[in-house]
Amino acid sequence: MATAAAKAEPQKAKMTYAEFLDWCDEDTLAEWVGGEIVITSPASRLQQDLAGFLAAVLRAYVEERGIGQVFTPPFQMKTGPDLPGREPDLLFVTKKTLKRLKPTYLDGPADLVVEIVSPDSRLRDRGQKLAVL
Repeated sequence: MATAAAKAEPQKAKMTYAEFLDWCDEDTLAEWVGGEIVITSPASRLQQDLAGFLAAVLRAYVEERGIGQVFTPPFQMKTGPDLPGREPDLLFVTKKTLKRLKPTYLDGPADLVVEIVSPDSRLRDRGQKLAVL
């Protein structure tokens, strides 16, 4: 685990996803894209309210039927070896897909991904993230 000083200034050199996971902790708002760390801003209150509502509704449905698990940040999804490690607002993983769960990320695509688009992240959410999620 990195020290607080090292965490404040991420390395400029490219790193592997495994190195990123070692560097990052659950309090760090960051994603791994092309070997580089992309620091993200905190979500707004409105986004938190919407994400919490959607997670509660979906989680109740999923648990009632015993069909999988629901994950919210901080939890990443790595859709492929050369693809980014992203942190969607909500992930649903069916029982069949649960075998791809790692301690801090899902190795491969989720069965359902929800990304709440905010004004500050519109370009990233509708462009870069949508292309790989």
